[in-house]
Amino acid sequence: MSFRLWTIFYVFALFASAMATFGPWGILAAVGVLTFWAWILYGKKRRPTLVEVLVAVVILGMLVALFLPAVQTARETSRTGICRNNLKLLACFG
Repeated sequence: MSFRLWTIFYVFALFASAMATFGPWGILAAVGVLTFWAWILYGKKRRPTLVEVLVAVVILGMLVALFLPAVQTARETSRTGICRNNLKLLACFG
């Protein structure tokens, strides 16, 4: 299977837009779109080899490993801001 450079750009753009829209669950959405896209293009003519499947799994694992700490940091920052706001409200109206 040979990839053109534009195909790789399309896949990265798809993952980036899915992550921006759905957060960490965007990876699953992008994989679903890519699976449907591959099914439409190739149908049952060709099955992926074990090496291709393993490469795809490794790439997805690396994406999750890279984006998960950033999501956790953003959640913690959000929780800190909410707690500070609640403390300010308690101080004003308490």
